[in-house]
Amino acid sequence: MRTSRNSMRWGLSALIMLAVVAGGCKTEVKDERSAGRIEDDKHINENVENGLKSDPTYKFGNVSVSTYAGIVSLAGFVNTDDQRQRALTIARTTGGVREVSNGITLKPQPMSSAPTSRPGTEQRIYSQPVTPAPTTQNPAPATSAPVTPANPTETK
Repeated sequence: MRTSRNSMRWGLSALIMLAVVAGGCKTEVKDERSAGRIEDDKHINENVENGLKSDPTYKFGNVSVSTYAGIVSLAGFVNTDDQRQRALTIARTTGGVREVSNGITLKPQPMSSAPTSRPGTEQRIYSQPVTPAPTTQNPAPATSAPVTPANPTETK
C-alpha cells in the first residue's frame, strides 16, 4: 500500500510539473490593433490582391500583399520595372491605403540567348577573347599588274 501511495505522489508531482512547464512555454502575440482596424486591414489586403489579379495587362501571380494599420507591403518578383510601378499604383489607389512599401524585385535576366537544354542536363558557355589575325609589316600594294613567279625557271 505504501509503494502505491508513493507512486501516486510521484505521478501527481510529474503531472503538475508537466502542466507548469507546458503552461510556461505558451506565448501569445498581442496585436495592438483594434478589432475594427484588423477587419479594415483584412479588407484592404483583399482589395489590393484583387486589384493585382484583375489587372488587364499584368496578372501579378508572384506578388504577395500584407497590410498592417493601413500600410500595405508588396513583395515578390516581376519581369519589368513597368510591372513593378503598376503594382505600386494599384496598391496606392486602393481605398483605405495610407502608405505602400514596395518590396517587389525584378527577376534576373537570362545570361545568354542559347537554346535551353533538357531538364537534368547542364550547358556551359565559355567565351574566349577574340584576337585579331596577324598582319604583315609591309603588305603588298594592290595592283593589276600580272604576277611573275618568284623562280624564273618556273613555267606556266
